[in-house]
Amino acid sequence: EAPSDTSAVSAASDERAVASGHRPEGLSPAEVDTIARRVVELMSEKVVRDIAWEVVPDLAELIIKQRLDEERRGN
Repeated sequence: EAPSDTSAVSAASDERAVASGHRPEGLSPAEVDTIARRVVELMSEKVVRDIAWEVVPDLAELIIKQRLDEERRGN
């Protein structure tokens, strides 16, 4: 289960600070890198999930229609 959006937003804010040359106080470069990698992972999971919800139903419908057409034609 992914953490709440709040933690992802907080991590994204940290990443923006690092990208602009500012390191959040109290975090080592390795910790900042870990946060940045996790933000990318969380964003990637959401993007894949969103795409799947858009693409899979349409693809499944297309495949089912093709199979039904094949069955009607006797293939």
